[in-house]
Amino acid sequence: MPAPLELRRLLIQAYHPERWRTILKEILPSGTLQLLQTPQPIIATCEFVTATAQIGTIELPDGNTIGLLEVHVADQIKLARNRVALRNFVARFIDEASTTAVLAVFHQPGKPDWRLTYACKRSQFDDDTLEITSTQTAPRRYTFLLGENEPCRTAAGRLAELREKGEHLTLEEVEKAFSVERLNKDFFKDYKKHYETFTAHLLAPENAKGTRTAFGIAKHAEEADQDKADKPIRDFVKRLLGRLVFLHFLQKKGWMGCPAKSKSWTGGDPDFLNSYFKTATDKNDAHRFHSHWLIPLFFNALNNAERPGDLFPPTGTRIPYLNGGLFEADPAPLHALDFPAEHFATLLKFFGDYNFTIDENDPEDHEVGIDPEMLGHIFENLLEDNKDKGAYYTPKAIVSYMARQSLLHYLQTHLGENAELAVLLNEKDTAKHTDKDSFVRQNAKRIADLLDAVKICDPAIGSGAFPIGVLQEILWTRLTLNWELNTPEERAKLKRRIIQNSIHGVDLDPGAVEIARLRFWLALVVDEDQPRPLPNLDYKIMQGDSLIESFEGIDLSHLHTGAATGHKVVQILGKDQTEMLFDDLQGQQELATRRRTQEITSLIHDYFGERVPERKLERHAEIDRLVLDHLRHCIGYAREGIEIQLHRLKTEHQTKARKVTGWKPDNREQKKVDVLKAQLAAIKVSGERLEALQNKAERPYFLWHLYFQNVFAQGGFDIVIANPPYVRQEVIKDYKPLLQAAGY
Repeated sequence: MPAPLELRRLLIQAYHPERWRTILKEILPSGTLQLLQTPQPIIATCEFVTATAQIGTIELPDGNTIGLLEVHVADQIKLARNRVALRNFVARFIDEASTTAVLAVFHQPGKPDWRLTYACKRSQFDDDTLEITSTQTAPRRYTFLLGENEPCRTAAGRLAELREKGEHLTLEEVEKAFSVERLNKDFFKDYKKHYETFTAHLLAPENAKGTRTAFGIAKHAEEADQDKADKPIRDFVKRLLGRLVFLHFLQKKGWMGCPAKSKSWTGGDPDFLNSYFKTATDKNDAHRFHSHWLIPLFFNALNNAERPGDLFPPTGTRIPYLNGGLFEADPAPLHALDFPAEHFATLLKFFGDYNFTIDENDPEDHEVGIDPEMLGHIFENLLEDNKDKGAYYTPKAIVSYMARQSLLHYLQTHLGENAELAVLLNEKDTAKHTDKDSFVRQNAKRIADLLDAVKICDPAIGSGAFPIGVLQEILWTRLTLNWELNTPEERAKLKRRIIQNSIHGVDLDPGAVEIARLRFWLALVVDEDQPRPLPNLDYKIMQGDSLIESFEGIDLSHLHTGAATGHKVVQILGKDQTEMLFDDLQGQQELATRRRTQEITSLIHDYFGERVPERKLERHAEIDRLVLDHLRHCIGYAREGIEIQLHRLKTEHQTKARKVTGWKPDNREQKKVDVLKAQLAAIKVSGERLEALQNKAERPYFLWHLYFQNVFAQGGFDIVIANPPYVRQEVIKDYKPLLQAAGY
């Protein structure tokens, strides 16, 4: 029996029929493999399949039969981008051949990579338990990408396991060999160990003082208080490792380390980071890999557009400019932080053992590799105290179902109920909508326009699973309506438009916001055929408490109109009376406020696509200044309202004193004065705190009507989709007064 290492040597070679037959004989139990002496041709009913043959069957001891196929694919086809046609092709074979499942090799003549795909129509995985449940479903495809450009470590290990089962090999065991969830859990288990190693180094006694000084973190006597204060350090490590994961996807695209004289983004080093680390090691500088090597790569290359020919001097090769915020410079003191060289050596070796796939999986199609969704798994599992906070991972099948149902109801709201809409969203098969008299074809433009216009928000975005799910559903529905758009360039354009026009998200945890933005950047990268500066998502996916649009009693929900209410003044003197006193102030300021709001909205729109770093910083600063002006206006408005009340009471007191010699205000009137003075003092403190928050990463409120003013101007969000935190109300007892004050 071949060991995983021996299997790996076979799998990293280009596909050859005889070699594959040899592998099958070695990994399958005796008597289960039935190979045909002469492959049996099958009429190809798929436009990009040039030839198909059945080479035999696997007769499992549990009575199930797996058909073995060999599929030749046209040269110009990208297998990852024809998932619907592949799925239908496999489904027809399963039906016609009366087999339970299919194990198929897809390969293209002259190409180094090939795909080993397992598909079964009668079962699906439980993503949490990894158990198989029997059900009639569309066939699921699970694919290993093999060949000389792939590590093949996982595939070799999984296929070797099949032989170990011997006469006990079952269909469930075959499916488990292709389990993506199992891979994700294995990957995360080791990823977390590396994360803890990097974090432990920074917090080691000999390093902790310098590290905390770099972050501006004070020393605390209590361990629990220190642990809470050290969260920025843990977030820094998460961001560092997240950047390195992102670069593994970029080097998979072939964009890292392209030849200096090349004008195209091809020929890059598929193992760029390892090569870069080796250079540092050769120069005896690996112990400063972060400060001397990664910092220039992150901030002088990936975030610097002003490089002739996109050259990166340390390597003499081309590195793309990405923009988008992912590689914006950290505070200068953090640039000097370093780690032992072996930390990076073992981390990069760990990454190198896995296939980083640039294909976005869907619930029916899974490439057994580390896909962009893995970042969501990483975040969900590294989220501190996630169970205590009520945060739980939602399986992708559920995300997809909720996204499809949400879009279906949205379309039905505008077009009426029609069975074809459900078929369009659930199957996304162009062949089902070719009849020009069908409801979908007659309303194709209207459906496309509605999908372009839909406004979606996740108010507890976490790792971005739900908005990413909706993005994918809109994308593939649009491609079903207009298949001519199914090219890398057009898909990337569609995704950018969907993200800019439709997607919005908020989360209390700034780490969640970072990961969600990273997921959207990766969603764009996987479809780009050459690197383009990424959009800025600062004002699309934002940090804040989505339940609260006020701060210490100051209502912030009307910043966009200037119609702010005072600091609990309504509770003191009554709504009608207060509104009369505020009318004059409000009338004088509303026009200027609305103009500022329009300016903010325009700046945010332009900021999304700004590519020049200097102009980007200027626009961001201008938006921040205008927002701060709005906040100051709101504070001043509330303060002036209280001063008006005090002035009115004082005038009444003076009038009564003149009329009645020796008159003094009674207890009730004095109480009003005392309350208003206390409120005036409190609003001064609140205003100072509110301004101080503008320089912090976490803010305990969210300015819905200001940042997303263009959405509310059109009537609000069409779809609000989320997996909100699940907590008992006793756990948030200190938070309840804020929620009650907000109207919940």
